[in-house]
Amino acid sequence: MIEKAAALNGQSVGAFVIEQARTAASELLKEHSVIRLNVEESRRLVKALLAPPRPPTAAMKRAWKEYRETVISDVNPDSEKVRRRLSSK
Repeated sequence: MIEKAAALNGQSVGAFVIEQARTAASELLKEHSVIRLNVEESRRLVKALLAPPRPPTAAMKRAWKEYRETVISDVNPDSEKVRRRLSSK
């Protein structure tokens, strides 16, 4: 069956199998990278995106404090303090 399909396509079996596998892989990746929402889900998403941010929880504040005390990053203004503290150890 595969030989027949490859011949109908004017390809070798190997080329046919690779092309079909590549097509299937591309479709699968596309299916998993696109989020499809129905009307109600779309409305809920837009409402959530447009809503004002909620105040940070205590857990979020602790996590942010720990991040600023331990992570060296271009976007962390305290990174220089972290670098100095680590280099002095």
